[in-house]
Amino acid sequence: MNIEGAEMKALAGFDIERFRPELVTLECIRNRKRILRYFAKHGYERVKGYGEYDRKNCYFKPDSVK
Repeated sequence: MNIEGAEMKALAGFDIERFRPELVTLECIRNRKRILRYFAKHGYERVKGYGEYDRKNCYFKPDSVK
């Protein structure tokens, strides 16, 4: 998602527990701490390997996906 700072509003309306995507990508320039907390709370971890190539977006996967 790249929705100019409204990422938290969009996440609030998405049932992440029901759909449980295997990979989520969103721009996390704004609200980075809140976004990181949201995904940690829902059992997701940040995929850091992309950071070398993409400094604007954050990538997350469920903790159970290896």
